Amino acid sequence: MSDYMKIKSQNAIIGYGKHGKLLFDTSSRLGQEMEYVYSGEDARRGKSLNFLSGTDKLIIASPPKTHEYYVQKAINYNNKISIYLEKPFNLSQKTLNLIKAAKVVVMSGLWNRSSKMCEELKKCSEKFSYISILHTHDWQIKSPCLHEGIGERLLIHFIDLVTYTTKSIVNPDSIGGVINQNTCSVWFYLLPKNIYCNIHLSYKEAYHS
Repeated sequence: MSDYMKIKSQNAIIGYGKHGKLLFDTSSRLGQEMEYVYSGEDARRGKSLNFLSGTDKLIIASPPKTHEYYVQKAINYNNKISIYLEKPFNLSQKTLNLIKAAKVVVMSGLWNRSSKMCEELKKCSEKFSYISILHTHDWQIKSPCLHEGIGERLLIHFIDLVTYTTKSIVNPDSIGGVINQNTCSVWFYLLPKNIYCNIHLSYKEAYHS
């Protein structure tokens, strides 16, 4: 497949790594084929983003640190565009204000809401005063090569899982934690229920609750 290719419709994808290819294939199976594919190689070559002016639906599956840049560019090119943003949803208040002012739809996929874990948490969330989630990926322990930003991508699923099942919001004044390539942890209080939550992901060591 070429770095920059035309298919059938006014849809586009930015980022064609592992997740980009998965989203590309899934979109095709759902009848939403991509007209434009803008790859990492295109970005390194400084290829123009002017295709965004004619794009109706955009998938952003680029590295996490580039998410905000591409969201801003997409809206500046076309304020009628709809955007699917691969995790993490790491946008500044400035960009959120831009999205709100342009009335652009920006969405992300949070698949843990349909998991068995979610159903179990729903049943007993009223009893919680403290929530601890310890999570290890066996496949990542076996593989020394860590995907860039994988901690942020996974962490957002668990934060969403907790807030969704407890019907709470994260107190922004209470957030703490460390995110790096080997481990990822964050702790925070949930409002209005005053629930303390700790989430720890590990790729090198096994943790047990």
